[in-house]
Amino acid sequence: MATINRRSPRARLAALALGGLVAPWAAQADEAPTVAVEEAPPPPVVLRAIPPRFSWDVGLQVSYGMLEQFDAAAPWMGFGFRAGWGRHFGNHRVGAGGIVSIEGQVGVEWANVLEPYAAWDTIVGKGLYLGASIGPMLSLNVDTQDRGKTTVSFDAAPFVAFRIGYSGAFSVVAKRFWVAVEPKLRIIDGRPSFVGAVVLGTGAGK
Repeated sequence: MATINRRSPRARLAALALGGLVAPWAAQADEAPTVAVEEAPPPPVVLRAIPPRFSWDVGLQVSYGMLEQFDAAAPWMGFGFRAGWGRHFGNHRVGAGGIVSIEGQVGVEWANVLEPYAAWDTIVGKGLYLGASIGPMLSLNVDTQDRGKTTVSFDAAPFVAFRIGYSGAFSVVAKRFWVAVEPKLRIIDGRPSFVGAVVLGTGAGK
């Protein structure tokens, strides 16, 4: 005779409760573990300034040197203004400029000088400024020492100059500040004339 296994109400409740606890645990065990994959950070963006193709500069100078425009004139001081412009080829700039200056003892014996020139400039390392220029000197000379009589003469002579100094970043508007010492050789009436100047300038760069 077959036996029918019947559970009591208490047994059935216990089985249901056990099944409710085991089923969520089994479902979690069947799920594959999730592994967090870290993505590599994007490469940094580096903004580099585009080098200018052209630049300009202006400057003031104080000079001291020989005045071969006048006979037996002693070396004297001079003051001037200059401006330059050029095109860049890497760290080098080739261009042109000009200097307007007054040299000598103003009111007694002095020269009004105009010097247009071709120039080469470069910056080496972190600020060493080098430059050279060549051109003509055009000089209008005034002499008032001849018994109160004013004598005016004109001279044209070649010159060559070399510059060495410092050039560095300055501000947003005037992007560069530079200072240089400039020795210069002129040939006036076949005689060498040496002039030295200290130049202080600024501009869009060299």
